[in-house]
Amino acid sequence: MDPRFQGIWKLAVESMTEDPTTETDLSSRSAEELKWLKEVMDKIGKDQTSDVDLMLEALKDAKAGTEIADNLHAAAEFCEDIDFAEVAVNNGQAIGVALKYIPFKDGEIRAAAARLLAAISQNNEKVQEKTVTCLSLLLKIASEEKEAGALRFQLSAISSTARYNRKSIKQFFDLNGIKLLEQVLTDFSSDNKVLSRAIFMATCFYQQCDIVLEEEAGKTVDDGIKKEEIKELYTKHSIFDKAAQFVKSNDCNLSENASNLLKLK
Repeated sequence: MDPRFQGIWKLAVESMTEDPTTETDLSSRSAEELKWLKEVMDKIGKDQTSDVDLMLEALKDAKAGTEIADNLHAAAEFCEDIDFAEVAVNNGQAIGVALKYIPFKDGEIRAAAARLLAAISQNNEKVQEKTVTCLSLLLKIASEEKEAGALRFQLSAISSTARYNRKSIKQFFDLNGIKLLEQVLTDFSSDNKVLSRAIFMATCFYQQCDIVLEEEAGKTVDDGIKKEEIKELYTKHSIFDKAAQFVKSNDCNLSENASNLLKLK
């Protein structure tokens, strides 16, 4: 691990409620946890229980240092399903495994670890409440990333960790995440996939910064960031201007994402 990341990495690990050093097994699980697991497994279905085993085995092997990138990618593939993601977090120590390798020196491993964190976080508020404490680390690593392949997945991890949650979106901007967006749109202007993910993330943050959850209906919520504030930041840091350069891109995803962002201007 790069020594520059050790302090912030330690803070992220210590803030996790799970123990990233615990083995991937069920021997130490409480009766309540095992009941939860049975319910999820029943929901997943008997035909897919072998896939759960494969996912947990991939996490265990990655943690042990065996074919790390391949096993992280394999686990992330399974975790695209939210039920698998919950098993990975609660019984596979997925957050701890991802954190272990996110600051790794090998770019392919950094990319795979970020992909796993993105997969377990997306559309999952309960997991986001844990992984949001990784935002500072993710922003630091992404801001110094030189490999486009790794950066794509790091942006996905940041996006999946923060979006759909107004508190996390506010934290992104409080941590000066706007500087990362500005930097990416400038330094990686020739990589369409990186650009597309950065612009998509910027659009989501604006659109979702004031989401009120169903259980909060009727309550006053003032713990987010206002759209007007985000728009000012995007204007000040030339996010709209930079996105405008890609509206006519030959890459359909990039041009569409750029157009969608400019509609918010």
